[in-house]
Amino acid sequence: EKGEIFLPNQWFDEVDNFYDGFAKCKINNKGWNLINKKGKIISPNQWFDSVSYFKDGFAECVISNKFYKIDTNGNIIDKKLSEQITKMKKMIKY
Repeated sequence: EKGEIFLPNQWFDEVDNFYDGFAKCKINNKGWNLINKKGKIISPNQWFDSVSYFKDGFAECVISNKFYKIDTNGNIIDKKLSEQITKMKKMIKY
């Protein structure tokens, strides 16, 4: 926002804009991941074939042609469990 270099010691193959505090990025052709505004990669031990932005606390990702969801800490969530959590969040409306 201020025109300053965000991570001067980190080079990206590709990086997208920040959306709700996260940006999609590709580093060293490992695949896709997300970084937060502090520059922390949310899932440094797991890289994704593709990843979306977060919606209702989860982002969709693809690993070896299988679809998963991850939380904002980078934890892979079982699809059925993540759908149940999303439904509960909508019911609670916190």
